[in-house]
Amino acid sequence: TAETIHAFKKRFRIDEKHFVITCLGFINSNKLPQLQVEVVKRLLTQGYPVHLLFAGQTAPEVKTLQAEVEGSENITFTGYLDDDDYFSALFASDVVINLRNPSMGEASGTLMHALAAARPTIISDVNQYKEFPDKVCWKVTHDENESQLLYEYLTVLLANRSLREAMSENSADYVSSVLALDRVIPQWLRILFDS
Repeated sequence: TAETIHAFKKRFRIDEKHFVITCLGFINSNKLPQLQVEVVKRLLTQGYPVHLLFAGQTAPEVKTLQAEVEGSENITFTGYLDDDDYFSALFASDVVINLRNPSMGEASGTLMHALAAARPTIISDVNQYKEFPDKVCWKVTHDENESQLLYEYLTVLLANRSLREAMSENSADYVSSVLALDRVIPQWLRILFDS
């Protein structure tokens, strides 16, 4: 609800006027938190009103980065969140970043949640993520230009509410037409019982 989202933002000192960029779930090095921090620091230096939220438990290898940004007004590591706080973080988000590099070919529950919540989402252009249409998720290629591309994606989304709304609609349409249970269950039943 609006009330729980407001309470969540207040508890984690997220300004209501700020654009919230969120990375959800277990925050390990594969999600490239260092890259996200660098890009958000660049946005902040240029005066963009953003808040980067790492909403989930921090992996041991990311603790040093967490310590480096501790005390920042615009970058927050929440630590482990229960379901209520996790979904408050998701629905407080203006954009979700869901990167994987290196990828192990795994599906992402947090990506499914972001799409179901109709949040504009930026993902990696790798393996399992390639199947998502470009109009649903914007993709980052992991090369020497990844930082610049992520920066440009975020500046465009920050500046263009109608584009964010279009991405949200595309996500909702994709979820209802491709990922909805009434579409998926018959496929599973066919696999299980027609073989």
